[in-house]
Amino acid sequence: PTYARAYAGLASVELLNSNAAGAQGERPIADVLPVAQELLDRAMELAPDDAAVWLRVALLRQFGGDFAGAEAAYVKARELQSNINLNNYAVMLGQQDRVLDGAELLAQQKEVNPRSPAIRGNLIAAYARLERFDDAERELAEFKEQFPDAKGQFSAVHVESGLRMSRGEWARAGESAQ
Repeated sequence: PTYARAYAGLASVELLNSNAAGAQGERPIADVLPVAQELLDRAMELAPDDAAVWLRVALLRQFGGDFAGAEAAYVKARELQSNINLNNYAVMLGQQDRVLDGAELLAQQKEVNPRSPAIRGNLIAAYARLERFDDAERELAEFKEQFPDAKGQFSAVHVESGLRMSRGEWARAGESAQ
């Protein structure tokens, strides 16, 4: 009952099981936000200077559509812990047509956490959106070598197929998905 990160973790579970953009669940975000907010309020009471708690506050604000508030919370999390995973922040920047800012952040995050298929997959997608296809192809080759067994949206098949579609290579996109 006094462990802030437990409350923050529960808030993450609630948020990621919603239907918000970037989440993977079906529960309406409008139903999830008050529950997650209550959990994060408790986490903030217990540990107002915990970067992991601020990261979840940022996610709550992001999923709730408060992008300025989310950005402020992501910045606070990074101030508190310089190596914190800001993959969701980078994705949010891309969703706001700040793709270059997102790609630069993802490149920094890759240096901090090179074993994250999510960071690497999102970096490939950002490079594709910027039409930096040479960079995207180089990252894809490394991705396929480093994460041959990754599953879900960050599987090598999914990431490559997305890049091929970004390039308008529809036949190759289909081939890579097989």
